[in-house]
Amino acid sequence: MRILAIRGENLASLAAPFELNLVAEPLGGAGLFAVTGETGSGKSTILDALCLALYDQYPRGLVGHREQAPDPGGEPLSIQDGRVILRRGAGRGYAEVDFTGQDGIAYRVRWEANRARGKANGKLQNVQRSLLRLSDGGGVAAGKKDVSDAVERLTALTFEQFRRTVLLAQNDFDAFLAAAEKERAELLEKITGTEIYATISIKVREGRDARKEVVDRLEQRRRDVGLLDDNARKAKEDDRSRLQMLVSGKSEARTNAAAQLTRLDAIGAARAALEQAELALIDARSRHDGAMDDREFLGRLDEAEPFRPFSVEVKQAKADQDLAAGRLARLGPILQERQHEDKARQTALSEAIEAERQAERRFEAFGPQWSAAEGLDAEIVTAQAEYRKARDLADGAVALHKEKEIEANDLEKRVAENIEALNLGRTQLAEGIGKEALAAGIDDALELVKKYAEIRASLAASDKLADEAKEKSGTLRDAIEHLTEELDTKKSRRNLLVGEITDRRNALAGIGEAALQTRGRALTSFAAQIRRVLDLNEQAVARTVRKNQAIGEITRADADIVKAKQRISDGGGAEARHTAARAAIAGLAELADETVSAEAIHLRSLLIDGEDCPVCGAKDHPHVGKGDALAKMVETIRARRRDEDSAIQAAQREVAAGEGDLARAEARRAEAVKVEDAAGLDIQRASNVYAEMAQQLSDGQTASGIAGVLPLALGADAVDVFSGFDAAITEAIAAVTGPFDEARRLRGEIDGYQREIDGLDPLLETMRTNIQKLVDERHAADLQTEQASTRNWEQSTRLESIGREILPYLQTAGLALSALEEAPSVVAKELRDIADAYRRLRTRLDALEEEGRRLGLALATAASALDAAKQASEIAAMDLAKRREAGQALRKRRDDLLGGEATGVHRSRISDDWEATRTALARAREAQTKSAQALAETKARVEEATTAGKAAKDRLEKALADYSAVCTGAGIEAGKAETLLAIPAERRTELRNSLAKLDRDMEGATLLRTQRADDLALLREDFDESLDREVLAATIKGLTAEIDEINQILGGISHALHLDDEARLKVGALSEEIETAMRELAVWQAVDAAIGSATGDRFRRFVQGITLDHLLALANDHLSSLSPRYRLSRGTAFDLAINIIDQDMGDEIRTTRSLSGGERFLVSLALALALSGLEGRGSFVDTLFIDEGFGSLDAETLDVAVDALETLQGYGRRVGVVTHVAAMVERISVQVKVEKRGSGRSVVEVRSGGVAAA
Repeated sequence: MRILAIRGENLASLAAPFELNLVAEPLGGAGLFAVTGETGSGKSTILDALCLALYDQYPRGLVGHREQAPDPGGEPLSIQDGRVILRRGAGRGYAEVDFTGQDGIAYRVRWEANRARGKANGKLQNVQRSLLRLSDGGGVAAGKKDVSDAVERLTALTFEQFRRTVLLAQNDFDAFLAAAEKERAELLEKITGTEIYATISIKVREGRDARKEVVDRLEQRRRDVGLLDDNARKAKEDDRSRLQMLVSGKSEARTNAAAQLTRLDAIGAARAALEQAELALIDARSRHDGAMDDREFLGRLDEAEPFRPFSVEVKQAKADQDLAAGRLARLGPILQERQHEDKARQTALSEAIEAERQAERRFEAFGPQWSAAEGLDAEIVTAQAEYRKARDLADGAVALHKEKEIEANDLEKRVAENIEALNLGRTQLAEGIGKEALAAGIDDALELVKKYAEIRASLAASDKLADEAKEKSGTLRDAIEHLTEELDTKKSRRNLLVGEITDRRNALAGIGEAALQTRGRALTSFAAQIRRVLDLNEQAVARTVRKNQAIGEITRADADIVKAKQRISDGGGAEARHTAARAAIAGLAELADETVSAEAIHLRSLLIDGEDCPVCGAKDHPHVGKGDALAKMVETIRARRRDEDSAIQAAQREVAAGEGDLARAEARRAEAVKVEDAAGLDIQRASNVYAEMAQQLSDGQTASGIAGVLPLALGADAVDVFSGFDAAITEAIAAVTGPFDEARRLRGEIDGYQREIDGLDPLLETMRTNIQKLVDERHAADLQTEQASTRNWEQSTRLESIGREILPYLQTAGLALSALEEAPSVVAKELRDIADAYRRLRTRLDALEEEGRRLGLALATAASALDAAKQASEIAAMDLAKRREAGQALRKRRDDLLGGEATGVHRSRISDDWEATRTALARAREAQTKSAQALAETKARVEEATTAGKAAKDRLEKALADYSAVCTGAGIEAGKAETLLAIPAERRTELRNSLAKLDRDMEGATLLRTQRADDLALLREDFDESLDREVLAATIKGLTAEIDEINQILGGISHALHLDDEARLKVGALSEEIETAMRELAVWQAVDAAIGSATGDRFRRFVQGITLDHLLALANDHLSSLSPRYRLSRGTAFDLAINIIDQDMGDEIRTTRSLSGGERFLVSLALALALSGLEGRGSFVDTLFIDEGFGSLDAETLDVAVDALETLQGYGRRVGVVTHVAAMVERISVQVKVEKRGSGRSVVEVRSGGVAAA
């Protein structure tokens, strides 16, 4: 940061505007300059102006107590308020500083204080602040807070830092040296912000304690988790494996029994299905036999079908004959009508030709009259235009004359009214002369009313806020008491839970789990071995039974294989024979199908004797009339083919059934061989396992203390022995299980209590935080109440001041101060109305005088214009009469032509008449042509209808003869044939489909009966149907109950193992959490050992010591120039003590209080310069001001001090010394002279070498 200029006006004794330009000469090139003047001249005010402009604060206002200063505005001000520096008797004052910010840009910051209306006793207004860029004058910030924030950002210095960096002000010079150790620590904290380190130290200690508590809690939770030991867990796992094998064997037995029951049910269902199929076959055969009449009727329909073409031909020929006769009957009247119409059209055409010729002659006769009329029409149009023009001129002249006459009369009336209004206004103005002052000061009066109302509203709001704050404080007090009671309740509950956990841990220790676990493990291990042996024995017995069953199944399957192969051989031979027979008649059957196909029948119906065949072209048709014999032959061939197809299908089904039997028998044999081999291997495996377990069983029996003799080998005889061992073990385990369950219950309760404690701990912490928050809010509410009381007093004082100031205005309006309190808006309106009325009256008088002058001039002008308008009106009337007479003469001549009708209208009418006759002629010609054409067309249609009728008659006679001949040749009457042919094709199709469906139903029922019989035979094959269904169901139910019982045991074992798994996972997770928490605790313990403490002193003292060492090193650099004899060092008795090393006395260590006044000043100056450098290390400021007397220094020491200050220029510093010491003034050539001029005024002048600067 670089200070460029300082300006001000009306600040304390500096009334006149002043400016210190630190860039221009002579200050710009001076490394050291003095601010000199008499005591009280205003030297320090220059530094106050610098601080006010930048920070809205000044060093002399930093007092530790609240002190009030009187103000001419009537309201006392706090001594800390910068406005107290405004000069008495001044209406405004300002302080302004130009500086270069950290960003290298030049800025101008301004502080300005004003009094109301610029009066010396006006009320002080709010401070106005602004920050601009010097380069373009653009605004950067406005308002107190925004400007202060922007300045701190641009300079990187707060006011405290700026004061200690740039200003070494009076009374602060040796504060650091004279301070006690505690005060020095506080000052170091303010300088470097080291107060944060105390907070860090405390937080580190709290963090360590919190993490230690977490580790302890986690370790306790891990100790409270109960686990199975490895032997007990292995025993339970062995039990689970044994029971699972037992369930597997019983499930297999249940599955076999279920399969037998299912097959038994399937045989019953197949037998019922066979009965249903036989019933369906009987029904299908009955319906098939009952349709013989329909088959016979369909045969007669097929025999009549070849006669259909002849019947169709007869009907078509008769229809054509009827159609031709009808057309001829309809065309007779139409022909007569066309002949009469043609004759009428010829007569109309002759009449139209004559009318057109007469219209043409009439049009030519009117030609000369139209030419004469057109000439007169043109003259009349011209005359009418001239008449209208003259009439418009005359009307305009009359209207203008009337307008000017009205205007003159109006002006005379307005002049009279103006004179009357002017006299009245002057009278009213004379009566209201006392309200002039109110009108002139209405803005100030309204502003005072507004402030009065605002302050009264603020008072009411402040009272309301105070009441709300009191109420809130009471509410918060009740809430704090309620939460405190609830917190105590939660704490009591937590203490109770801790006691419960302790009691249960003591009970758990008294159970003696170790001995019980040893006994339990031995019993569990031996039980697992016995149960495994039980399973092995059961499997061996079951596998022996299965092996014997498999051997019997292999024998039966071999017999079935031989039967199936024979069945396949028989079926294959039958299929070959029937296939050969069908191939022999296949060609003949296909030819028969083609012969009786629908297309062939249709083509035969089209054959006519003597004409070409449409297929082969021959005229001889040998097959016509042989339909019945051919149909019988075709049906015989088809029947033979169907029989052979049925036989082939039956043989194929027989082969397929034999192949199915063979495949099933072979599969059964292969499955039985597998079962036999597997059963043998299982038996051998079980025996080997039992032999290997012999030693383990003996050891287990000894360890568990169970009496008895184990079998030598597996078998059915060993079942009871192993079961006895199992029962004895179960009884022994039951005796051990009770204490174990009690221990598990105790651990569960401990876990529950611990979880509740874990839930209570964060809740307690939250409640403590909430209580503290409520306490803080209550303190804030109490503070708000106190502040509201203070504001009420201040605002009441301001109300009294405003009342005194506004009273003259109220008296002018005839109002009392109480009216302002009751209705300020009404008072403001009344004052504004009075002022507005006075101003309107004054404005109206001025306007009336001006209007009087303007009306007089307008009246003279209107009189002259009225005379001119009258003369113009008379001339226009004479010209209009002449134009009217000329037009009437031309109109009379034109009325004699064309009967007065307009020329264009008359010509159009005659022309339209001629055009109408021409159009009528064209229409007549067109109509005559159309009637002639219609007559010719009608004659042609009559001839055509006559010819068609003759042809249709000949065709009908031939068709009847042919139809009769065909029926006679076939031996059938034409009427019967026609009746059969009349049956609809849909009916024939429906009948044919119905008979075909009956055939299919018959065939399907036969096939279904065969399939159901085969299904039943397949299910009954190799199955003992004597099995009792109830016995099988009871067996399945018993096995299911046994399996469920074992599964319940398995569920208990699995649940115990699952709980143990969860416990192990929980312990593992807790171990990981503990490990993580221990690592974090180790870090916090290390940090706490270095800097942590409960009060925060350790880290804070450490950082303060480092800061003091740095400060003393900087001070010693300056002290080596100021006084080489002395050096500063830290004391040994206390951390922050400062001692003096006297190098002339053999490095004797002295206290700072042993220094003389001059020595003390030099040491303090060195420390102050060091503090300035230390404080401003983040933002270098090129100018340093020292506001301290140098009177305690002798001449020689003073020279040394000045030399030292001048050396600071080499470090880029400019030093300004505020002093009144003559020796300093003589030594420093560049000076800022502050001279008193009387009446408490001083002026500022910059001098160089005794000469005033420009």
